[in-house]
Amino acid sequence: MVALGYVLLLSQMTLPLPNLDDRTYQDLIEEARRLIPIEYPEWTDHNPSDAGITILELMAWLTEMVIYRVNRIPDENIEVFLKLLNGKDWEKTSNLDLDTAIQQTIVNLRKRYRAVTPEDYETLILKDWSEMIASTDEYPDFDTLSRESCKIIRVKCFPQRNLENFSGDNSGELKEQLAVGHMSVVIVPPKPTDEQIVEQEKLCRYIWNFLNERRLLTTIHHVTLPEYVDVEISAQLKLKEGANSEEVKTSAQEAMKNFFNPLTVGNLSKGWDFGRDVYLSEVYQVLDGLPGVDYVNAKKNEENISVDREADTVIYNGIVLQNQPNLNTVKLKDYQLVNFRQLYLQIKESWEADER
Repeated sequence: MVALGYVLLLSQMTLPLPNLDDRTYQDLIEEARRLIPIEYPEWTDHNPSDAGITILELMAWLTEMVIYRVNRIPDENIEVFLKLLNGKDWEKTSNLDLDTAIQQTIVNLRKRYRAVTPEDYETLILKDWSEMIASTDEYPDFDTLSRESCKIIRVKCFPQRNLENFSGDNSGELKEQLAVGHMSVVIVPPKPTDEQIVEQEKLCRYIWNFLNERRLLTTIHHVTLPEYVDVEISAQLKLKEGANSEEVKTSAQEAMKNFFNPLTVGNLSKGWDFGRDVYLSEVYQVLDGLPGVDYVNAKKNEENISVDREADTVIYNGIVLQNQPNLNTVKLKDYQLVNFRQLYLQIKESWEADER
């Protein structure tokens, strides 16, 4: 198929094509005359009036016409090639000229359809999925989904991994094991509300069907939503003289949401990366750069310990992870993202004494 497309492409290029056979009528006659003494020594009359010479000239004339056709592809042949490339149901319409049909076929050949590599899977979802869902005939139930909540903004593909939801205490270990022949695709739609969770799970099934037509027969593919790690932050901010404490609180909350958001641009061009660890120093850097903030106090904040929260969440001096308290770093697995839950702030005015 690719070779046929290449031939069609060459036929539209301005570069000169090689001459497959450049022999002329005179060349054919001279070559035939040279062969007469070898093939038929008794044939001695080579004059134009000889009947044999007349037949040779006739054959040379016909051969020259065939050679002329060798370097040219008839329109009927090109249409057959186009049908091979576009499918058996393709037919050239009367209002479509041949050059336009060739151009459209070449463009279609360059489109990505088959899902083989991780890049194929990601590109098909980000670029081609939106075109597929536009057809309500193919996806009649898609209107029941909220298009905004199910818009695919980011995709991450994990080859040789099975990231389906496992049950049990060893689910994390199973997800990290090598799964030969498996391809896991994690789609990142906007963070859902409680009502939209079911819709996004249904979206995963739609995309699974979309990729099922394009995957290799030997590939087992999975489409899942991201696995989020809950993170809370506790910080004490020392304000500059004249700073508005309420404005600082609002800007701090917004800065942390943008910083950890996997979709929008905070300090990262493409959102928070999959598996990127959370470092306390980076959080302090963001908070310390806010207008009106003099510095971030690294002292343990006892007041935030009384904040209502889930029992297995521990807040101490900055970053907090459920079941994994760590003073400096929160470790994420390569398929996990951060779910920023809450920023607990203690504000110290410029005139208040503080132990640094």
